[in-house]
Amino acid sequence: MILRARVIAPVSRPPFDNGAIRVLEGRILSVDRWDSRLPEAGESVVDLGPVVLFPGLINAHCHLDYTRMAGLLLPPKSFPDWISALLALKATWTDADVIQSWRAGAAMLLSSGVTTVANIESYSDLLGQLLPTTPLRIFSFLELIDLKPDPSPSDRLQAAALRIGALEDLPGIRGLSPHAPYTASSVMIRLAQNWSEKAGRVWSIHLAESEAEFDMFKHRRGPLHDWLKSMRNMADCGSRSPISLLNALGVLSPLCLAVHLNYLEDADACLLGKNQVNVVHCPRSHAFFRHRDFPLGPLRKSGVNLCLGTDSLASVTACSPSKLNLSLTAEMRCLAQQHPGLSPQSIVEMATVNAARALGQTGSLGEIRPGACADLSAWSYDGSPDDVYEFLTRDPSPVRNSMIQGRWIIPPSFGSP
Repeated sequence: MILRARVIAPVSRPPFDNGAIRVLEGRILSVDRWDSRLPEAGESVVDLGPVVLFPGLINAHCHLDYTRMAGLLLPPKSFPDWISALLALKATWTDADVIQSWRAGAAMLLSSGVTTVANIESYSDLLGQLLPTTPLRIFSFLELIDLKPDPSPSDRLQAAALRIGALEDLPGIRGLSPHAPYTASSVMIRLAQNWSEKAGRVWSIHLAESEAEFDMFKHRRGPLHDWLKSMRNMADCGSRSPISLLNALGVLSPLCLAVHLNYLEDADACLLGKNQVNVVHCPRSHAFFRHRDFPLGPLRKSGVNLCLGTDSLASVTACSPSKLNLSLTAEMRCLAQQHPGLSPQSIVEMATVNAARALGQTGSLGEIRPGACADLSAWSYDGSPDDVYEFLTRDPSPVRNSMIQGRWIIPPSFGSP
């Protein structure tokens, strides 16, 4: 099959017009101009017309199960207030509520051009019912929290590892996510990192998200410290930033997918860069909590691999909850507004090649090149190849066509091959 498009934006090479992509058995065989790749005898051709073809977008951090919490939680006075409200809301949900919410989020991602998501699974026991219901490529990170002493961290990790093993026959890749340094003990974080390193799998953690978290670990004070002091051992608080704490534990590495990183001290960005940690920024969630400016400059200067995520609709606001959507292009637009000096191409790279690198999928996802998976997203476009990155970061209309592994998810209106 050959796909023809007005413009192709491979991301790993400059965009060009009148492009053709040859696809066979879910993989890209070639990427050229149309006039240099004529169809072979019997080969089908799908002319998508006036569109720009991008690689399928990669959402590097999401909570699908919180999708139907949209508009139910207001911006809090403090970060612990929001966590308390979230926990109270979760306590009222049934398994059916979670399943409906997760599936709704997956559908939203597909409608916005996302083909791969790194999702935090708070309800990992439901994954067997959820994973087969969507064509999304899902990297599922099973959440680990050990504020309560029983079961032990090792027992919790063993249970998560067994669950991962039981899901091996289902699509996608599973990994671990010790929730955050304030909810997962140092023992738990070390165990999760060790398991991940041995398995060769990426692991994820919320890190340095709020000022309250920074104050808890650096200064042994603040609302998060006061809220948690009866629930956890506070011996790790009072001398280090959250990032410095993880560095002292020896767990920072290229397999670490660290989310948020909003509050850093001077040496933190260098530690992240030195250890080749991957960082995920969620611009709309950042705005929801009214955090201080995201430390984009120091992180880029340190060489950190920066990615883009939506977080969840429990931490995004809009004029109406019905207008909230898990849109990665909306995150691009928000980031462009927050950091006008950041080039549109750099923003798109955060949602494609950078995210693929963070997930260990360089060459397979996040770019249009021979050998890569045929994960593609097309938007209506009749402009110049030079303007495609700016176009995508302006939050265009919903994706027109998309495919995952060569299979149409949103087929051309005139039919699919």
